[in-house]
Amino acid sequence: MSYVEYIEPKLSRFFIFNPAYFGLREDNDYEKVLLYYPATDIREQMLDVGLIEGLVQFASTFSDTPAESCHNEKTRFTIYECEPNWWIVMGSQNPKKIKHIEEKKGKKTVERTEVEWLYEDLDDIVLRNTVDRCYKMFRLFNGPMEMIYQEQGEAGIREVLNQTFISIIQSIKLPNLDLFHTLEGVEFLPVNKNVYLRILSLINYSEQTFDQIKYSTLMYKDSLVWSGLEQDDMRTMYRFLKSQKRNKSGFLSGPVDLNDPNTECRAQRVYIGPESDPHYLIIYQLMDCTVVFLIEESSLNKLPFYVQLDKLLQQEINFLSPIIREYYNRSKSSNIDDQFRYIYFNHMNLALKTSVKKLSLPVEVTMVLNQIHSDFERSEEQINEIVVGTQNHGWIVGKKSDHREFYVLSDTRSANSSLEEISKDVKRLQDKYFRNIFIDDD
Repeated sequence: MSYVEYIEPKLSRFFIFNPAYFGLREDNDYEKVLLYYPATDIREQMLDVGLIEGLVQFASTFSDTPAESCHNEKTRFTIYECEPNWWIVMGSQNPKKIKHIEEKKGKKTVERTEVEWLYEDLDDIVLRNTVDRCYKMFRLFNGPMEMIYQEQGEAGIREVLNQTFISIIQSIKLPNLDLFHTLEGVEFLPVNKNVYLRILSLINYSEQTFDQIKYSTLMYKDSLVWSGLEQDDMRTMYRFLKSQKRNKSGFLSGPVDLNDPNTECRAQRVYIGPESDPHYLIIYQLMDCTVVFLIEESSLNKLPFYVQLDKLLQQEINFLSPIIREYYNRSKSSNIDDQFRYIYFNHMNLALKTSVKKLSLPVEVTMVLNQIHSDFERSEEQINEIVVGTQNHGWIVGKKSDHREFYVLSDTRSANSSLEEISKDVKRLQDKYFRNIFIDDD
């Protein structure tokens, strides 16, 4: 019996090096490698680093933009200069199909295999976004690499990278890199003007009463209601908060026991803004509302501050949470459609709206969506619509207007529909879900 086995893509290596500060002589050039995962022989590490250095240097003679990727049949390297002279490289093993073929040779049955490397199934934009996400998460909790090196020296930067980056690397799952991962949007929860003003009043009052609070964010479950952070910081913070378990009430980070005058404060230091200013992360949870404050270090261990803040938050959240819940439930129920699913993303404010469950899409659909987004990003022409008919999953439509992207996925019931019929269905969805949002139809 013959059959085909599909082998998913996987992370093969991940390394960080700096050729400007370390390993400047031939006898110690291996010292430029600051982190290499998984650990392997130093000669193999230097072969990879040498390949990337040679590629970057060669490409620099033709372009001012550093090389960003290197492809071969089995492996794809993603190259990212996250800071001047600090290089992050991710090696990905391409997916492949293995055909197991049984053949008769005389009276015996012999099996042979044929390997087909699917080297076009991974996308450079998706992979680069993955490396960028890893770096930004590292930077949020550790600061820039250059700053760490200047403050702690070579031993310090090596220790920090190896202690913190390994867990980030291990979280990378290449088969799960779908369009949601690439867009990295934020699911906002819209509320009416009166509720918004009440929330804004709470935030303003908190920051004016407690001047040690520098930034604030409010979430309801996994939806963002309000944030005072800059977009890039908000995006990384939002991703971090969604990954955390928030299954108790009170301070999730901050004071351990408000009733103990000698209680310790457990809060992570974070680095926010273009200058990576250090703050401490205080997370407060009550009735599905999560309030995040970034405070100065000088107030970290002042218990009266937390006691007063707890009193204020309990009073306000007890009032706001039932109201916000209604808007949350309404937003979820409006995402139901019997035949078509959609993904909407606004690059200007990072707003993501969708009726698609994440990690629920077939591989073929995931690849098509990634390719459409990649075409929108790469094309020098102003492509504003792409329609793809799949073999087993109906039609997929991608539209782009200004800084907005809109994707529609039909089910198999629409497989035999014409392009004209599909266009009408997409227009209907636009009118139903995005009546107040302009999407160009030209």
